[in-house]
Formats: sequence, C-alpha cells, structure tokens
Amino acid sequence: MKIKWGKIRRFLFGLPLINIENTWKNVPNVETSTRKKLRPPVIAFITGLNTAIEVALSELLIGQLEGLNDNCRGFAYEGAGMGLAIIDYSRDKGMVKKFLRGEGANYPELIHVGLGCATAALKKDLWGKLAEIEPMQRWWIPDGYGFFTGIYKWEDTVEELIVPRQIEGYALRAFDRGLGRRMWFAFSGEVEEVAQAIAKFPQSRQADLWSGIGLASTFAGGVDERVLIRLKELSKSFSSYVALGSTMAAKCRYTAGNIVEYTDFACSILCEMTASEAAEVVVKALEKLEVDPNEPLDAEQPAFETMRENIRSCFVKVPANSIA
Repeated sequence: MKIKWGKIRRFLFGLPLINIENTWKNVPNVETSTRKKLRPPVIAFITGLNTAIEVALSELLIGQLEGLNDNCRGFAYEGAGMGLAIIDYSRDKGMVKKFLRGEGANYPELIHVGLGCATAALKKDLWGKLAEIEPMQRWWIPDGYGFFTGIYKWEDTVEELIVPRQIEGYALRAFDRGLGRRMWFAFSGEVEEVAQAIAKFPQSRQADLWSGIGLASTFAGGVDERVLIRLKELSKSFSSYVALGSTMAAKCRYTAGNIVEYTDFACSILCEMTASEAAEVVVKALEKLEVDPNEPLDAEQPAFETMRENIRSCFVKVPANSIA
C-alpha cells in the first residue's frame, strides 16, 4: 500500500480548524462583531497551511488559494508559506523559493511571514534562515516569528514582556511588529485594551508594536470609523508608526491586486490617503533605495529600516529618527 505522506504531514503538523479559538484564548472577551469579521481570515490562514502541508506546491494548492475571496486570499498565501516552509525544514525541497518565483510572486511579504511562523513553530535557527534571504524580505521572518510566538506564548511575550532567546538586534523590532499584529487579533480591535497592553512595554519597543497594529488594522481590519479614529488618537506620538504599518498593509494588497473597500477606508483615516496612494509611497521609497545584496545581518541600520523611516517621514513634520 502506498504511503500517503501528505496525510501524515497534515496529521503531524496541521492545525484543526478548532484551533482557530487559540487566536482568542488569552483574551476571553464576549463575542463581538469585530471578532466575527476576523474569523474568516484566520480560517483562510489555517486552510492555506493545512492544504500546503498535505498537497505541497501543486495545482491543488493554488486552486484552493485562488478560490478564496479578495479579503482572505492573502492570509491563505501566508498560511501556505508556513506549510511549505515546514516541508522544506523536514525535507529541504526548496518549495518556498519555488513558490516565490511562481504563483506566490505577488505575495512575498506574506509568504516570508509564513516562513517566520514555521521557524517559530519548529524552533529552528532564526539567524541561519535570515542569512539565506535577501535584505528587503528577510525582516518579515522575525515579524512572523513574533506573531506566532504571541499566539502560543502570550503570557511570556505580552504579560511578562519576555523576549525569546533568538531575538536580538534589529530582529527585536521586526518581532515586535509581528507581536503587535497578534495583539490586534487577540483584542479583536478593542483599541483601549491594545493601548493599555502596549503601554506596559519599554518605550523603545512601543513604536514597532504600534506599527504592527497599523498593519493589522488595515489588512485584517474588522472595525468601523469610530474605532480607527480612536486608534489614531490613542497612539499619540506613535501615530506616524501606525500610518507606516497601514501603508505596508496597503502595499501588500496593492502588489497582489486585492485591495478591498475596507483597505481604502482604513488608509483614508490612518494615512489620510487612498490605499493605492499609500502603496505608491512604499513603491517610491523602494525605488529610491540603494540596497547591498550582501548586507550583513548585524548592519547598524538595515536598508529595510531606512525604507521604513523614509516612508514614515511622509507622516510627520520632522525627519524620522531611529529608535534607541
């Protein structure tokens, strides 16, 4: 009898849809309209993950991903990135690279986030993986690492403020952006609770947490105008970081061709421009950037952060400064 390796992989590494509730296990608030709106993206992520683990990089996978609506498709590609990375870690098949060169070419940031999730889930060497990835994509990996760690180690990372052993240097900033995204889902867009949680962190970490909130509130959303306006108010001096995160979300959807009505709505409040205009800010910043393809991991300021600062300068009246 032929061994069905895909079924075995899914049994070992897949996530049952019941695990969707892990998204909210640390913040057991009552059901809200926002939480209901955030469930489909989480289901899409798990679907992409499980399908990729079972059928690998195949027409079946791409059909599943492309069959989802514009709002959820990116989450599924992120999950697929995690699933293919799990296969790569176990069998070194190079599937993530093939995915990025092919059908996943329009979702590079999200697929690298998924790779970061897999790195955290399997407890693999983060820095060894970062060294393999080109400079303008590598920092999405600790972002995904932060998001995944925030789900399964909420008490350590959010309540006790413990930084995982592998996270140091600039990787901490990327990690915090992923952790901020995790907070958006955990608190279901309850911005008062988000602000209270972030305020407990050292000030040097708060900017990137708010940036993650800006990205998640624009990409995943689920809230109305009143909430987004209040979010901007609560971020106070970090509002330009919220706008920065929002532009990055717009760019991800712009590249993939799946900007939805909500993306425009969120950008109009957080960035005071349309989603396409916000995405163009990122595109222009990338075009002007000089990137050393051999940039060391311990660069004092990675080109990726220079790009982010140049984008943020569009939302403040003074030049952006590095976070100490």
